[in-house]
Amino acid sequence: MNHLRPVDKLVVDIAIDNLSDSYSSKPRHVSPEFNNVIEAGAEEISGCTLCCAQLGLALVLTAYIGKRRYKLLFDVGGGISP
Repeated sequence: MNHLRPVDKLVVDIAIDNLSDSYSSKPRHVSPEFNNVIEAGAEEISGCTLCCAQLGLALVLTAYIGKRRYKLLFDVGGGISP
């Protein structure tokens, strides 16, 4: 059985951080997020409606132990709207 060992260095890269990005280009078949917000009844886009994308959180963890490097993708997926 392997035992846990301390790492020399840990690098955390954020791949997705649940932020809405209205400026990214999208394919024609994808509806922009803000259109969905307005269709759902929002009369203005401000405050808490700006973070409604529920994109989730994805981190790429890189652990260094000696001369070895280990990578792990930590992805929790999208959230559920309340």
